[in-house]
Amino acid sequence: LKTLLFLTERGAKVILISHLGRPKTGPEDKLRLEPVAKRLSELMPCKVHYAKEVIGPEVDEKLETLKDGEILLLENVRFHKEETANDDNFAKQLSSYGDLFIQEAFGTCHRAHASTVGIAKYLHFIIRSIKHNCHVVTAKNHVMARRSNWFTSSWFKQVV
Repeated sequence: LKTLLFLTERGAKVILISHLGRPKTGPEDKLRLEPVAKRLSELMPCKVHYAKEVIGPEVDEKLETLKDGEILLLENVRFHKEETANDDNFAKQLSSYGDLFIQEAFGTCHRAHASTVGIAKYLHFIIRSIKHNCHVVTAKNHVMARRSNWFTSSWFKQVV
């Protein structure tokens, strides 16, 4: 929650991409992220929106009305077979929703999926490890790694 608070308190519009379980043949009600959105709404001081889709018109509409300092949680990204196939077009669609990609899901970031590896090809990205207190930032072919509590560089403040 620290990262979400950091971003929303500074007026960032946050789009969360996540997964739950391993759906076999597409959407499964027990793996929907709506309960996650409800719980996140209880924990966050800002408004948390939920999209029943990962890409498409509903997401576009919600992004149009998303205000500074609010969060939009997309539906379970694994409901799309393109996710685990690391489909380039799917990754491009996901990346079109933002300007910066922050990766904190270290349990899954080693997988070559569209929401981990694919999306990082199209956005500046930050990898943040809470456990190891380590950060990696890429920006236009430059990489910066640092062990600290958070970035304090003027570059990071401008991006966020």
